[in-house]
Amino acid sequence: MGKPTAWKLSNSNSTGFLLNRAEDLTMLQTEMTPHDLNQLQQFRIERFLQFFASSLQRSTIHIDADNVLVVHCPPSAIIDELVDELEDLRGYALLILGVRKTVFYFCQEEILNADICASSYSPSTL
Repeated sequence: MGKPTAWKLSNSNSTGFLLNRAEDLTMLQTEMTPHDLNQLQQFRIERFLQFFASSLQRSTIHIDADNVLVVHCPPSAIIDELVDELEDLRGYALLILGVRKTVFYFCQEEILNADICASSYSPSTL
């Protein structure tokens, strides 16, 4: 049976880490599957919800095909809280989720549609 292959990482001129054996590179998956992308999106949404746990606690959120964060707010009291947190919510939505717009619905009616401009947010403002 031979010796098991060890994964050894070495620093390559500060460009990242490279595997020492070329044949080991073929074993690495370089493309993300649709399942991987869905799971990554779920992790991002969960991370985003950690910052707005109280205001989005009973809301349903998803990111649509046009890269828009859609928030369905069941109780009307949450809407006031979300409007108060709108700037923070938009900034975190841009940084964590990478969305270009946020849309809020109450009783299946659109109540707020806000574009997110990346140039208006800097790391020091969040």
